[in-house]
Amino acid sequence: MASLQQMRSRIRSVQSTQKITRAMQMVAGAKLRQTQTRFLQSRDFVDRLETIAREFLKAAHGLSHPYLPQPPASEEERDASTPPVAFVIIASDTGLCGIYNERLLSQARPVMAKDNVVAVPVGKKALLEAQRHQWPILESFVDLGGKVTESLVQKLSSTLIDAYLNHKISGVKILYSEFVSAMSWNPKTDSWLPLAVEVGPTEDLDEPYVWEPTPPEIADRLFPQVLTAKLRRILLEAMTSEHSARM
Repeated sequence: MASLQQMRSRIRSVQSTQKITRAMQMVAGAKLRQTQTRFLQSRDFVDRLETIAREFLKAAHGLSHPYLPQPPASEEERDASTPPVAFVIIASDTGLCGIYNERLLSQARPVMAKDNVVAVPVGKKALLEAQRHQWPILESFVDLGGKVTESLVQKLSSTLIDAYLNHKISGVKILYSEFVSAMSWNPKTDSWLPLAVEVGPTEDLDEPYVWEPTPPEIADRLFPQVLTAKLRRILLEAMTSEHSARM
């Protein structure tokens, strides 16, 4: 049976741990509020950009562009070597966030078990998982510091777009944590490339547009902005979910 001195020592140890975890919770809560504000702002911006892209594609009906889905390949083209699909896995750099990473990585394993898929780990936990299972890696992004920086957004976006345009990959899917509330988040997979924008009926156009510059030139500037803005929103949503889990 523990002595009185041992019991007092254990009580002091528990009280010290409580102080530490309470401080960690307050820090995570402050980061959550800050990141959530940025996420909500970015979501509104993405919605507006996608509306512009939708109206543009409706007006430029039939536009063919590398960023857009291509017509189905012929049998000969399918028989040729098809570039792999890039699977971006956005996890955390550090632990102490409950089952946040495990719920996410459990969704990644069956996808990466398929053929012709390459991983793009974002966060050390995703990179360690890829190395553990010897998944093919296109590029990795770690040392995020618990925040989404513009340099990270631009570097990740340009890496994926360049690989897609140079036919190193045939598409991009992103696995991240969808933020539901401060107490809830769910793993979710979104298609990022090719750019999928739902275009409504074009019969309501009264007169054809007069374009200056041409639709392909407008698409060259508009589509990368839509993709980068969507990626920024996804990263901020994942980071918001991470801080929620850590809090």
